[in-house]
Amino acid sequence: MLRDFLFKKMIEKKIQGLSEEQKSEILNILQSNPDFFTQIADEIKEEVKNGLSEQDAAAKVAQRNQNQIMDVFKKGGFVK
Repeated sequence: MLRDFLFKKMIEKKIQGLSEEQKSEILNILQSNPDFFTQIADEIKEEVKNGLSEQDAAAKVAQRNQNQIMDVFKKGGFVK
């Protein structure tokens, strides 16, 4: 429960420039697949440890997991 609260607060800080609707959609996607997105976060951290910037690490991990990410968004109804 505390983990979920902290996770939500961390994500809200990262997406503060978005509309409330967009924030809600992103949080719903992340909360519907917490294990997958925890894995993504861990992979990004590892890439950052290996010397990439956070942005480059996120892009590399997203590309590597592109199919799974698209499946999550399709299941959530955000991509057709």
